[in-house]
Amino acid sequence: MSAERSKTPSHVSRRRFLQYAPITTAAVAVPVVSLAAAPPEEPWDKARRLAKELSETLDQCNQGKWMVHIMPAGKGLDLPVMFENLTARANHVLSPEARMRKAAAEYKKAAMEIDPTCTEWWDAKADDDSLQMRFFVSGSRKVTQS
Repeated sequence: MSAERSKTPSHVSRRRFLQYAPITTAAVAVPVVSLAAAPPEEPWDKARRLAKELSETLDQCNQGKWMVHIMPAGKGLDLPVMFENLTARANHVLSPEARMRKAAAEYKKAAMEIDPTCTEWWDAKADDDSLQMRFFVSGSRKVTQS
């Protein structure tokens, strides 16, 4: 029994404590110093990193059938994050005729911003294959005689 007592002392002397204290202190201080040295992440780098993480996460949600629209937080929007189902998006593909009507409407809107006096509009698709002009959008304005 006396042999066991010599292996495990019941107290630590001040001399023994001071002998090992510097090693213990250095081991504890090293991780704290290395964590504090990390430089701050630039906003665009952070945005790209988060976007990549979100993309990888979305791939795991419902077999990757969703996408996300994210607006800046400071814009005061009610829905800064909007999810969109890709299957529904694919089903809403516009026909060529619908795309032409949409493009013509956008053309008219831009032209009227340039010249608000342009108030009469025609757009057409030629049914006769012999005509050189196939599609057109035309705007005119009333000219007053001076």
